[in-house]
Amino acid sequence: MARFLKSYIVFNANQIEGLPSHFHPAPIFDAASAAGAHEAWFQRLDIERTLSRDIACYIPSRDMIAMPPIAAFDSLDAYAATLNHECVHATAAPHRVGRDLSKRFDRAAYVVEELIAEIGAAILGAHLGMPPGHIADHSAYIESWMKVLEHDKRAFLFAAAQAQNALDWLVDKSPAPEEIHVAA
Repeated sequence: MARFLKSYIVFNANQIEGLPSHFHPAPIFDAASAAGAHEAWFQRLDIERTLSRDIACYIPSRDMIAMPPIAAFDSLDAYAATLNHECVHATAAPHRVGRDLSKRFDRAAYVVEELIAEIGAAILGAHLGMPPGHIADHSAYIESWMKVLEHDKRAFLFAAAQAQNALDWLVDKSPAPEEIHVAA
């Protein structure tokens, strides 16, 4: 049996006039309810969070996440995606998943940790039912880090495996709340 490559032209339903209504399902995401559900999910992680003025980061020495106020973000989704990113960073603590990248990656350890956090945040957002718009931001960020890691062909797979370990811990600690999927 011969294998061959075949291409298809695919259109978004919004690009086609006259489609029946069942091709345009009503959105199932209510941002306000989802934000509350995401907050409840985060609270079950028992990861301390503090308010910062203008930077989001995980502070290993204090084992806490610093987040700017929600108003500093373009949307609730952007805040949640950033918090997810920082949650993945927080799993590097020895009492959680524990991750020491310095032995394998030396000076590139920071880059790999950022890659792990972004892959993890993208998957976590999908797991928690965030609208798919957050994926574009994650993919752009991941692409920039991939350029730095071109010399290690397995670095991305390593980072993805580490992200999966982080996600396993996060999901075990706080399963996705059912209320994230809110009917409109």
